[in-house]
Amino acid sequence: MGASRKQAFLIYLIQIGVLGLVGGILGTIAGLLLQQLFPILLEGLLPVDVALKLSWPVIFLGIFIGAFMSVLFALYPLLSTLQVSPLQTLRVSASDNQQSFPAEPTVLYHYKYLSLILFLLVLSFLSSPSTRAFSHL
Repeated sequence: MGASRKQAFLIYLIQIGVLGLVGGILGTIAGLLLQQLFPILLEGLLPVDVALKLSWPVIFLGIFIGAFMSVLFALYPLLSTLQVSPLQTLRVSASDNQQSFPAEPTVLYHYKYLSLILFLLVLSFLSSPSTRAFSHL
């Protein structure tokens, strides 16, 4: 009830981060289970024996990517909460799209698309088996 715009923004941001972390953990567990299940199901179709091993850095990277990507993709709609007073959301007004103050762009607001593209490029670069694929950049 008495939260400031910044406090409301941070509350939502933390909730999104926690949901992304839980989603990353559940997705990683599902991936590990499928990794164990597919060789058993496809045993007669595969001409070679498949040896499975857990790679902890990859597991932690999957969890991190799940949490980080959820926060990155949620920033665009979340930044609009900085323009509306938390108390104003409880009031009934004739104009639903009225902002409580003029939109003042923040640094995050301007760089949201750049940060998404940059993160995807860095992730692609790190996931590439060879950096030769990026030698022409």
